[in-house]
Amino acid sequence: MRLASASSRSLIWLAAALALAGCQTSPDIGTNAASVEVTDAGVLAFRDVCLGTAPGFADAQRRASSLGVTKFSELGTSRTGMTADKSLGVQIDPDRKCVVTTYSRTDANVRAQFAKVIGEAAGQPVTGIRTFPYVATLHGANFIFQHDRRGGEAYVMLRR
Repeated sequence: MRLASASSRSLIWLAAALALAGCQTSPDIGTNAASVEVTDAGVLAFRDVCLGTAPGFADAQRRASSLGVTKFSELGTSRTGMTADKSLGVQIDPDRKCVVTTYSRTDANVRAQFAKVIGEAAGQPVTGIRTFPYVATLHGANFIFQHDRRGGEAYVMLRR
C-alpha cells in the first residue's frame, strides 16, 4: 500500500510541475552551456533514457533499468520507477512524456548541462536555449522541455 501512495504522490507532483511549466520562466542560461562538461548523473540519465529513446520512449524502461531503476509501477499509461536508494526516478508515458528526477544538486551548471544535451539531441545551437520551458523538435516530433529545481531536480520532456 505504501508504494501506491508514493507513486500517487509522485504523479501528483509531476502533474503540478507540468502545470506550472508554462507559467514560469528561468533566468537566461547564457552561452556557458556550449562549453560546460556534462557530468551530472541526472542529466546523463535524461540524455540516455529520454532523449535517447525519443520520440516514442519505447526503450526507455530498459535503459532506465540498466541504470538501476527497478520495480516499475503502472498507473494508467504511465510507468514510474526508482533506484533502490531513491537517488534517481523515471516516469515514462509512451509517445507523451519522459521525466527523470533526482535529489537537489548544488552544482550551478546543471541547467546548462541540461540545455547542452537538449541542443545536441535536437541538432540546434546550445546558445539558442535561453529559458525554460523550451521547445525543440527531435526526430520530427515537437517537445516542451522543463527543468524544475524545487525540492529536487526534475528534467521533463513533454510531447506537444
